[in-house]
Amino acid sequence: MTLKNFLYQNCNISYRIYGQGKPLMLLHGFGENSSIWQKQADALKNNYLIITPDLPGSGKSAFWQKENVQMQDYADILNAILQQEKIENIILIGHSMGGYITMVYLTAQPLPMTLKKLPPVKKQ
Repeated sequence: MTLKNFLYQNCNISYRIYGQGKPLMLLHGFGENSSIWQKQADALKNNYLIITPDLPGSGKSAFWQKENVQMQDYADILNAILQQEKIENIILIGHSMGGYITMVYLTAQPLPMTLKKLPPVKKQ
């Protein structure tokens, strides 16, 4: 696991990267942080490059001193992370508020876009 940070609109954003392979970003919900994805990252890191950001005000990311933060603002942070990592195509999975951010991010992307269902993971 590698912990990375960058400055986005005067806010320190932290994210973790695990493994290698096809890029997959896991977004936590409100009141949580990226640690909720630890078991999934461990299970998937041999086949995917897992990115788990701490959204502003959670985990190791700073509180964002911005008024009227909208879901699009969070989606813009995802885009900034992808630019930092030079990733053009990614699989996004979001829990709770992370799901809303994922939908907002996807609606802003140019078409054509491919939506795919991931196969179920067998319990070990």
